[in-house]
Amino acid sequence: GEDPTLTSAYAEGFIAGMQGNHSRFLKTSAGVKHYLAYSQETDRLSFPVKVTPQDMMDTYLPAFEAAVVRARVSGLMCSYNAETFGH
Repeated sequence: GEDPTLTSAYAEGFIAGMQGNHSRFLKTSAGVKHYLAYSQETDRLSFPVKVTPQDMMDTYLPAFEAAVVRARVSGLMCSYNAETFGH
């Protein structure tokens, strides 16, 4: 599995490197994908993901939170899959 702490740190550094630190302008626009719980290539347009709320909070959300809140990423792409929580 993925380490959410390491993935979060990687996302923050990657986004900062791409977007730069100018107060008004981006060096380039970074985008994170695929929000959320996406790791399936086969049947990716119809695969229903079943994720427990605990797994969502512990595994999937930390890197996206780091990207959006701390690194202020300028773009976000959603995943193709349907999501079912709590099953």
